[in-house]
Amino acid sequence: MEDDERYTLIRFLLADRLSVNANELDLNSEIAIPSVMIEMLQADLQKLLSGMPLQYVTNITWFAGDAYYVDESVLIPRPETEELVYLIKEEVELDSDSNVLDICCGSGCIPIALAKHMNLKQVYGCDISLDALAVAKKNAETNSINLNLFWADVLEDGFENNSEIKFDLIVSNPPYITSVEGQSMTDSVLNFEPHLALFAPDDDPIRFYRKIALFAKQHLNPGGSLWFEVNKLYGVEVERLLRGLGFAETMAQEDMSGNLRFVSGFQPF
Repeated sequence: MEDDERYTLIRFLLADRLSVNANELDLNSEIAIPSVMIEMLQADLQKLLSGMPLQYVTNITWFAGDAYYVDESVLIPRPETEELVYLIKEEVELDSDSNVLDICCGSGCIPIALAKHMNLKQVYGCDISLDALAVAKKNAETNSINLNLFWADVLEDGFENNSEIKFDLIVSNPPYITSVEGQSMTDSVLNFEPHLALFAPDDDPIRFYRKIALFAKQHLNPGGSLWFEVNKLYGVEVERLLRGLGFAETMAQEDMSGNLRFVSGFQPF
């Protein structure tokens, strides 16, 4: 970790723990640190210096304008996932009673943000990790969102039949990193973020997408849509998968960095 990076992380850590804006620390170097906080800050600093992401140290991350609780049982939401939420908001019309499901929901940031930004009365989320579901429940309560959660293993036989509800929109940011790609990832990701949520099978990197798309074919209402965040290496393949399954108006779109990152399709009427 470079010195500049250490300084930035420590600056934001102090701002969080002291409940002040980070800019205030720059303007006022004489802000007093209560003695009862010294030991906690020392422990926090050791975690930072070990490579633990700041969001896990403070248990706070920001997504689509709101604060979310995160710990090592869930991925730290990325800007690309935030883009996905805004893309859905721009391109899909839903009414307040629409049913929306996030498969592999992790921290719950996607369904909660969609509920807030699209004025939905309730949303749904599922995940294989019970710890992740607990985090999503906590975030839903903090953000006053009615999030209905259930456990599901996407790769399990029969997952396609794992709901009696019909949905108007299904979204997913499933595991999509291969082990080869993982070799170039930073230690802070590999050592602290949950591998269960990161890595796809090497022998079939789009297996999650295939299973989720089959589920969507059975559980989307006519005119409903399926939205994916994808590995940029497999965006074309996932879009082809949706077309092959009979989805209409399939599209692969780039993120702000120019990477093929989002794939969508609609259930025909």
